[in-house]
This record gives sequence, C-alpha cells and structure tokens, in this order.
Amino acid sequence: MSDGRKTIRVFVVSPNDVKPERKIVRELCEQISSAAADKIDVEAVMWEYHPMSYHKNPQENIDVVMDECDIFIVILWYRLGSVVEGLEGALSGDQNITGTQYEIEKIIASKKESVYFYFKTLPKNFHMEELADAYKQREQLDNFLKKIGLTKGTTKHAYQDFSDEEEFRDKLQTHLLYEIQRRTGIAIKTLPTKSHESSSKKKMTKKRFMIFGILVFFLCYWWLDICFQIKMIYLF
Repeated sequence: MSDGRKTIRVFVVSPNDVKPERKIVRELCEQISSAAADKIDVEAVMWEYHPMSYHKNPQENIDVVMDECDIFIVILWYRLGSVVEGLEGALSGDQNITGTQYEIEKIIASKKESVYFYFKTLPKNFHMEELADAYKQREQLDNFLKKIGLTKGTTKHAYQDFSDEEEFRDKLQTHLLYEIQRRTGIAIKTLPTKSHESSSKKKMTKKRFMIFGILVFFLCYWWLDICFQIKMIYLF
C-alpha cells in the first residue's frame, strides 16, 4: 500500500451452508485492521465481495486474486457445493467438480503454507425433501476429504473442529493473530469488539424479554386463578 501499511489477504473457501462463519471471517479481518490501522491492513477475500469482470467466468475472476493471497481459511459442514462445468481438480484430475473442491485442490497443489481447515460439527436438521440431496452432498464431501488425507479422526493433516459460531470466532481469532505476528512481528493483544458485543447484547436482550414474558404469563395465570377461587367462595 502507498501509505506504508502491509496488506495481508485472507482467502475464504467454503460452500454456501456456512454463511455465518464467512461473515465472522470478514468481521475479524476488519477488527484486526482497526486494531493496527497504522501498520497493517487485513483483507478478507471472498467471491461475494470481489469485483467480477464480464470477460472472465466467475472462477477465472477468483483465480487471479487467489494467487495473491497469504492465508487460506477453509470452512466445511455438510456440503461440498454445486458442480461447475469445466472445472478440473489440480490434484485429483476430477472433471466437472464444485468450486469449493477446485479451490481447495488448487491451494494444496500450489503448496501454500498457511492453510487452515475448520469443520463444523453442529448437527443439522433437514426437511424430508432435502434428505436425498443432503446425503449425496455429505457422501461427496467425505469422499473428497479422503482424497486429500483429511479423514476425520486421523492425524495425517491438521484441522480444527467447532460446534458453534462463538467457538469458530475464538479459534479463528487466535490463528489469525498468530499469523499476523509471525508475518509482521506485530503482536495484537486486544481487538475492537463493538460489533460482536452489540450482537451479544441483542441476543441477551431477546432472552431476557422471553423470560420476562414467561413470568408475566404465569403471574397473570396465578392472579386469575386466585380471582376465580374468591368468586367461587362468594357463590357458595
């Protein structure tokens, strides 16, 4: 950058079933940039925010910026994504694969150093009409993970599990701050938490409102029951 700040680009790979986690990556990158605004700029590179040239297909647009990225975050849950005609796996040689598989194979084949895999373990509920596709997607994902040596329970390659958004945020923050310090020598101790705290406060407020509503309901029920009993006493 012209102002002397070092730019670190974080590329995010995932299907569309982990949208909240993709949002968290972007938020953390913005928070880190804010915490060290005069020294580094951490940019989350995501297809939904990347400019797309008319003269290239979507994957070709992404390929250009992938080569310029420093850290790669792969987030997986139940899906491997939708098949894209013409894509070929750099490792497997598979034809007509998903964008997610293509990007993962491209990253591994290029021997990028800072590649982090995160697996969401939270059980997911499906409607009856979604079960066939969900089973197919999960089988496709499991088969692909075997090809790249990431079968769950093995120790051939490292990965991280997380059960919810909070755990993902905590682990990702630790890993990103480690990478920042390793690459720049800058140790960031605390991050601005305004947006995260605001979200937590909203959840807490909603929870308190629900509890208050339940208490009011039972108080009203109790009061009506007393009134009814008094009325019955006077009648008899």
